[in-house]
Amino acid sequence: MPNPHSSPPFGLPSLRPPSPLPHELTPSQISHQISTASRSILNRLRSIHHDSQFLLSIHSAYHGRLPLVVNKRAGEWYVPPPLRAGSVYFKSTDGHTGNWGFSLRRLNLHLLEIIEKGGGEGAIIVDSTRRGKRYPDSLSKTIPIWCALINTVLFPTHTNKLYTPPHVISPQENHYIRALLPTFLTSFSSLNLNLSSLPHLPKKPLRPFFINPDDLFTPPPINSNDKSQHLIFEDYIPLVLASASRVVKNDGVEGEYIQGAGDDAENWLKNINLDPQFFWTHHQQILNCQTDGEVTGLTKVLRPLVEETQYTLGLDATNTYSVTLDDTLFILPKPFVGEKYPLRQGEHNIIIDVSAAVNYLATAGAGAACDRVRSHCGIMGSTQSIFHLPLPQKGKPAKFLREKILPSLLEFLARESRREGSIQSILVISDNPGDVSVAIALFVLSLWYNDSGALEIPPSLLPSGIDKIYIRRRLTWIISAMGEAVSVSRANLNSVNAILMQRFD
Repeated sequence: MPNPHSSPPFGLPSLRPPSPLPHELTPSQISHQISTASRSILNRLRSIHHDSQFLLSIHSAYHGRLPLVVNKRAGEWYVPPPLRAGSVYFKSTDGHTGNWGFSLRRLNLHLLEIIEKGGGEGAIIVDSTRRGKRYPDSLSKTIPIWCALINTVLFPTHTNKLYTPPHVISPQENHYIRALLPTFLTSFSSLNLNLSSLPHLPKKPLRPFFINPDDLFTPPPINSNDKSQHLIFEDYIPLVLASASRVVKNDGVEGEYIQGAGDDAENWLKNINLDPQFFWTHHQQILNCQTDGEVTGLTKVLRPLVEETQYTLGLDATNTYSVTLDDTLFILPKPFVGEKYPLRQGEHNIIIDVSAAVNYLATAGAGAACDRVRSHCGIMGSTQSIFHLPLPQKGKPAKFLREKILPSLLEFLARESRREGSIQSILVISDNPGDVSVAIALFVLSLWYNDSGALEIPPSLLPSGIDKIYIRRRLTWIISAMGEAVSVSRANLNSVNAILMQRFD
């Protein structure tokens, strides 16, 4: 009897399907490889440049009368820095379906100042999104929620009015969000922030409008030379929310074009030292490259020249933000401090420094005693104290804040509160000013400042009643003072909360 598992007779075909050869690919694998190749760095940068032309055409259609504002991260790639009037930080996560929210950490109140300084006629806010969506949630929901809250506070007749793009957001979702607006307003009111006291306020309610490259756009019929003519409505100030990229279905790639190419840059730029400022400074040279390798090589050649220029032009220590009403607490952003730009001695009673860039042993003078390793407070003469504990360049800043910096700083502040003589000025310095230095300033505000924003050191450094609302109110002071320079992470804010509320619950 023949063996059923033996090979078939010569000349007869095998009934078994042939095994794929090692080099053969399935259609889905081929499609994936083509998509991956299309998502090259060079294609991303060319797509960004292409999309930027649409945004500039919108700006021109409004005769340049609406300031261009970029939403941080993705939006920063699409507008050349010289054309930007400023930046905002509205996160899409605050607009995700079912998770709608109003962030007390990202109030973006400086946008009101940008609008008024730009003529009070409105603004264009730029962002982008990937893979088939017409608008990022930041534009379609987060900013409309913000407008609704601001209008409710400043213009009570516009309470509970929420404008979302009807062709993207369903009436049902709009209804759900509107039902949450009173809750958001309660949270905002808990900050005790008097908006009417701000120097730059809109004279009319804010109204969001939505546009992307797939929309039919008709420029407003105005005379660019007649400033008395209103751009859209006499009853509203328009916020034109512009999504930079046209919609591409499936994986967001069509040939060499990538929708939302500027999004998620921290992942596609892992191996190249490139940012929006550098790109737009050298975009003509970069876009003339033929491969990603050429782009990488060009940045390696040009980047040291840019960094040397930045150091030469560095920031003086006088370029600080005052974050208290009595002008006693300051934050120094991006310190380029050294022999060229020394801190002026005696300018601040207390310096709290977690920057690795500032060497007080070199700049403080012979009277200084500062231990860089053990976070010891050194006294310069009898009037100035320095807390210096550099933040590591690697690792998680929030963990180091919680476990090392803030506990040591608490001991330092306790010693300083017992010293004789009045404290007149405190300076906070960090290599990451929009985050770590804000967390440290918030820590000091919570311990040494009263609800009126004035320096008031308690005898025992044990203030009562510290909770999340107490801390958020003080964070609001910093946000109002620094505007777009503020970007404190949730992790660092949680570290501040953990130390303060653990000690003082």
